Amino acid sequence: MSQISIGLPELDVSSADTRMRDAVSLFSATERGSQVQCRAYDASSPLDGYAQALKDLQSGTVDCVLAGSILSSRDVIRGAIKSVGLAEGSSTVSSSMVMRSDDTQCADVYFADPAVNPSPTPGQLVDIAFATVETMRALNPGVEPRVAFLSFSTYGSASHALVDHVREAIGLTLERSPTFFVADQEVQFDAALNPAIAATKITDSSPGSLAESPANILIFPDLNAGNIAYKAFAGPHSSYRAVGPVLQGLARPVNDLSRGSTPQEIAQMIDVTVQLAAMNNQSTAGR
Repeated sequence: MSQISIGLPELDVSSADTRMRDAVSLFSATERGSQVQCRAYDASSPLDGYAQALKDLQSGTVDCVLAGSILSSRDVIRGAIKSVGLAEGSSTVSSSMVMRSDDTQCADVYFADPAVNPSPTPGQLVDIAFATVETMRALNPGVEPRVAFLSFSTYGSASHALVDHVREAIGLTLERSPTFFVADQEVQFDAALNPAIAATKITDSSPGSLAESPANILIFPDLNAGNIAYKAFAGPHSSYRAVGPVLQGLARPVNDLSRGSTPQEIAQMIDVTVQLAAMNNQSTAGR
C-alpha cells in the first residue's frame, strides 16, 4: 500500500480528550500504521476543523477523513454529502457494521444498514447491498460476497406487505446482474447464517446456495432491525465485536465514530478508513 494521509479533525493536541491521540499511537504501532500520515487540524472548533479536513479531501491533500468522537453523526454525514457528494452510480448514503470474531476461524459478517437509513425503500436496499459488497471487497479482499436480504419470512413462508418490500428489493438487485452471490428470495436470520437450518427451510439446493454455504452480508429491512441485531450479536457473551459503522455511498472515504468510542475502537476505524482510501485510490487510478 502506498502512503495514505488521513484527516483527523478531532486530533487536537490541546484537547483534554486524549482518546484520539491515544488511538493514533495505537494505530501507528501497527504494520499498516507506518505507511499512514495522520493529519491534525488547528481550528477554533471541531466543526471548523472538520470543514477544513473535507476541503483537504476534495483537493487531494488527504485521502480520507475520520471524525465523530466529538461531532454528531448528523454533522459528519451532512458535511460529507455536501462536500464530497455521492459515489458514481449511488443515490444512497448508508452504513455497514463489520462483525468480527476474536476466533480467527470465524469469518467476518457484514450487517447493513445499522446506522443511517430508518426505513429504506426497495431501491435503497439495493444501493445498500451493492455498497456493502464494495466495502467487503476493500476490507476482506479475496472473499466472495454472499448477500442475503433478511425478513421474518424464508422463501415465502409468510405473506405480508413487509415481506413484499424485501422481495421487491431482491428482484431489483437481480435485474442488475450482480457479480456476487444473492439469495434469490428473502430469508430469516438463522437460515442466512446456518446452512443446516437453511436446508430445512429453503427449496434451493443448487451449488452455492445458502443450504451449502452461509451468507456474509446481511441486508436488514430497516434501521430498527439492523441496529438491534448488531448490538445483540456483539453482546457480552459473544466472541464477535462490532467494527464501524462504515459509511458507504460517498464519492470519497469519510467515516463516522461513535462519541463513546474507546481509543482501541478509534484505532480500528482509522485502519478501516485507510483501507477504504487505498481501494478508492486504486480505483481512481484505473479509470
